[in-house]
Amino acid sequence: MKEYKEIQVALLGLGTVGLGVYKVLQMQKEEMQHKIGTEIKVKKILVRNVEKAGGKNEDGSVLTDRWQEIVNDDGIQMGIEVMGGMERARTYIMEAVQAGKQVVTADKD
Repeated sequence: MKEYKEIQVALLGLGTVGLGVYKVLQMQKEEMQHKIGTEIKVKKILVRNVEKAGGKNEDGSVLTDRWQEIVNDDGIQMGIEVMGGMERARTYIMEAVQAGKQVVTADKD
């Protein structure tokens, strides 16, 4: 079996778009490994309310409401911002870039 590199990512938001991105990353995990030669692992998901978000995914251990857990985690290489809105998302993106992380955003603002 071929061994793949791993990219650890944090998903910033678990609303409609965030949940969709999370499901695609989980459902197409093996296919994406073969296409890009890398395993994408969701290490953390930033949410406003951990209890409320707990029913949205099967692994509640990845949920956090503390941004610092993500931005200060050297293992997380990339943030995928799907929060929407302007200011909080902008601040998180800028802090992630300053921390040396790559950022992908789906935010139209």
